[in-house]
Amino acid sequence: MKSYELFKETVKERLKYVLPVEFRKGTIRIDHVEKVGETYESIGVKLEHVPTMVRVNLSDCYRKYQQGETIASIVEMIKDVIVENTHMQVPDWLTNYDIVKDKLFMRVRHHKNDDCTLQNYPHQRMCDLILTYQIEISNHNGQLNSAVVTNEMIKKFGVSLEQFEKDAMDSCKKNYPARIRDDYFPSEENHSKVVMVTNDQFLNGAAVLFYPETISELLEIFPEGFILIPASIHELIAYSLSSRKDYEEIDKTIARCNTKYCDNETSVLSTHAYVYDPEVNRLETSEEYCRRKDISYDPKTYEREKIKCENEVDEEEW
Repeated sequence: MKSYELFKETVKERLKYVLPVEFRKGTIRIDHVEKVGETYESIGVKLEHVPTMVRVNLSDCYRKYQQGETIASIVEMIKDVIVENTHMQVPDWLTNYDIVKDKLFMRVRHHKNDDCTLQNYPHQRMCDLILTYQIEISNHNGQLNSAVVTNEMIKKFGVSLEQFEKDAMDSCKKNYPARIRDDYFPSEENHSKVVMVTNDQFLNGAAVLFYPETISELLEIFPEGFILIPASIHELIAYSLSSRKDYEEIDKTIARCNTKYCDNETSVLSTHAYVYDPEVNRLETSEEYCRRKDISYDPKTYEREKIKCENEVDEEEW
């Protein structure tokens, strides 16, 4: 399997051979994109006569590659998205709330002390996780083209924040229904039950944690409480609170997964586990939980393990 750096260069090289003739005079660019709560690398074609450039999230593409999709099919998908959307300006319906409300979805990120940025966007918090709202403009085989919702947009829609949040939740639950899967991990004797928390599209699945019924459903499975592992922004792993006590080892596992299986900036949800303890009836970070329970915990474990894993990856590529 190619490293991310080699993957993106291969995709860039192959893309120029599958683009239609009218696109080949353009410049294929890989850019660093920063949006509220997320950063990622994108690929697109800059054409002189087109004011805006369609960007395809390369990190999401690499995730598909890691899951077994071929580079050829990924390049074809990128080409289709670019060609189909290049001439599409901001759609007329984007100001029509009756249409917009059925295209709303939610995305969850780890809070990185960006309160100044967040003040311009409607959002919710759970522990150190931040939920923001997006409008789905197009969805080509899981490659989302979306617009982030701002406070100014809600004013122009002419709805209250409370109504907007309700409509967003209704839309998200309809278009991205939650899935708590206990069939994803093989059941073994003497091993604790493990479930995956995501949606039926495995896309921005961590947002289902904010669905009102999700915590209750997990407590039905784990009445003693549960530990949540942030596998990525697309899924969470949950297992019993009574089954694991070494939270530094959990952090090491998260560091290895984030380094080797996530596209660092884009797909990584968090750097630590979360604990839901019925005793306090709220979600806590592993550090908060350990402090409250007087359990030994070193919050720097993740960074040390991450550096170690990055060095291992460098050696493998070399």
